[in-house]
Amino acid sequence: MSKRHHQLPVADVVRAFYVGPLPVKSERAFTFRVEILRESRSPPKYVARLWRLDHYRVRPSFPDAPGTEADEEVLVADVAPPDGVVGRSAAEVQRRVLTELRARFGEP
Repeated sequence: MSKRHHQLPVADVVRAFYVGPLPVKSERAFTFRVEILRESRSPPKYVARLWRLDHYRVRPSFPDAPGTEADEEVLVADVAPPDGVVGRSAAEVQRRVLTELRARFGEP
């Protein structure tokens, strides 16, 4: 195995939590999943990844019975801040993410 192969960038999810539902003007409330990743480089860097929990009503192409529908929850990558917040520890990143979400949506 080459040395280059050993240097593949790897990130571990070290913390994951949900925030919400948070009210949005003229729309339904949002719920977010926040993942804090520790990158493998030295010194380690912690970065936030933000996901929005979305709901879809799915109608099958060939339903067993008329009106057959299902509600599905899907995590959708959200690229708005605080996605990409960086810090030196998971606790620092979590504090910064929550501060950004409060500024954006107010208190839940």
